[in-house]
Amino acid sequence: MIQGTRRATRNRTIPSRGAQKPATDCVITLADFTSPNIVLTFATPVSLSGIPQFKTNTNKLPVSAQRTGPNTVSLVYDTPGAVTSITVSERDGAIRNASGGYVPAGTFPTV
Repeated sequence: MIQGTRRATRNRTIPSRGAQKPATDCVITLADFTSPNIVLTFATPVSLSGIPQFKTNTNKLPVSAQRTGPNTVSLVYDTPGAVTSITVSERDGAIRNASGGYVPAGTFPTV
């Protein structure tokens, strides 16, 4: 019997299965304000789940939301006032795209 014999091993890398692609953002190309609605147009198709918490410069939050097309969402505000911009919070999950991306946080002007 041979003593001190070790079994040879080698480091293996396990290929990742179904590696996820990084999510791309849902870029707002237009925020059109016509009281009491703001229609958001996106560069890519989006999905809507719930009501986004996008605050206006008049400190109002939407009371309802509806997806009106593959890349458009209409937000309805109660007495919004003179809206000149909306503020999107970090990682609001109400609007997403097919790759799982969020609307980027920031302040966007309305027209």
